[in-house]
Amino acid sequence: MDIETSEVQNIDKEKKYNKKIISTKRIVFSALFTALIVIGSYITIDIQPVPFTMQVPFVLLTSLLLGPVWGTISVVIYIYLGLVGVPVFSSKGGAGITYVFKPSFGYILGFVIASIAIGLISKSKGNGPPSFKRMVFANFIGIVIIYAIGMLYMYLIMKLYLNVEPTAKVIFVSGCLMFLPKEFVFVILTALLAVKLKPHINLEN
Repeated sequence: MDIETSEVQNIDKEKKYNKKIISTKRIVFSALFTALIVIGSYITIDIQPVPFTMQVPFVLLTSLLLGPVWGTISVVIYIYLGLVGVPVFSSKGGAGITYVFKPSFGYILGFVIASIAIGLISKSKGNGPPSFKRMVFANFIGIVIIYAIGMLYMYLIMKLYLNVEPTAKVIFVSGCLMFLPKEFVFVILTALLAVKLKPHINLEN
């Protein structure tokens, strides 16, 4: 009886230890991928009204690898850092609560919804990692979400805050069309990378 009790206690200790290790792993990876998104924001080509940055591919990769919970946590931390004044939104040091009045801020907001969607769609349905096709589809949906929210936000800020009356064509061309070729490349590349890395980074369990 004492032996059985001892075995149960050892199993409980092992479970608690494993949970602690998993929690630490999640926090470390979340912080790491938040840092990668920040780095992506500093790789910038200043095109107005929406600058070209490497934030999007890092958001896609973060969401694919960390899943709907921890991927989104990484994105939310990134946005929080920017809103409280840490210069993480652009290579020019964009930050602070006033950044919400930038026409391009809607794309950053879109990262949150996109991350949830990508994480859910790409989540493994069986024992193995998600397929390349599933990851590509998840990325595609994420891109649609980012640009849909971004263009809508841009229109509202330009019309209601900047007192500019943009046409749908201007919004679509300057806020979406010119960026789509490189985004589709990132959709494929990040999915390829995620397929290789996903078996080694599993935070969903």
